[in-house]
Amino acid sequence: MPNVWFPYKNENGERRCKLYCFNHAGGSSLIFKDWINLDESIEVIPVEIPGRRKRMSEKCRTDFQELINETAEQVLADAGADKVFVYGHSMGAVMAFSLAEILEKKYCKRVEGLFVAGRQAPADEDTSPYRTTMGMDSLRDELIRLGDTPKELLDDKTFMDFYLPVIYSDYKLSENYLYDGNNVSCPVYAMCGDTDISADIETMKRWQDYTNNTFSLMKFRGGHFFAYNESTEEVRKYIADHIKDSI
Repeated sequence: MPNVWFPYKNENGERRCKLYCFNHAGGSSLIFKDWINLDESIEVIPVEIPGRRKRMSEKCRTDFQELINETAEQVLADAGADKVFVYGHSMGAVMAFSLAEILEKKYCKRVEGLFVAGRQAPADEDTSPYRTTMGMDSLRDELIRLGDTPKELLDDKTFMDFYLPVIYSDYKLSENYLYDGNNVSCPVYAMCGDTDISADIETMKRWQDYTNNTFSLMKFRGGHFFAYNESTEEVRKYIADHIKDSI
């Protein structure tokens, strides 16, 4: 039976390097559909958290630590002895960081590399103007600020009635993250878009303080969603090259 946590899982795959991917707030595993064939040596495994797509019937989660603990158990069972890499964008960046930390500290599972994009470092303050205490009405303004939701969808009441509660829950999930003071032991590769005002190169540079290993920083063309829009090919090549260089 397919695992709902990994909807794009290739059950017959022989690739011994696995890249687990976490999406941004309000997103889903679908954002990584075009990443599946990243490289013949790498199995890309988008993580589907409850409350979206085939997990739509499940309640969206807001307890960050509980969700990451469950995700870690799923990843550990899936990865086995294979090499593990993790990628996360925006909200997904801190989920990826927390997953790597749990795998290393709790399960003694080596993580080969952590790729993060579009979010401030774990202990840094979120500088975005929106907080869930402002309610869902103000959330539309936040989506406009980030700039990736088409205006026709923002003006579609049926779509927004469905979408806003999901992204609201994700913002609540992100707000409930608490940094525990630990670093990861794996290399960290930080990325930013050159016009992303929410996570510019100076913001992403601060991720270097959260690894006991090597740190790399790369700037790409684009805004907050550069990895899926303006620079998607360059980002995928950057990730694939670093994975192949480390194995």
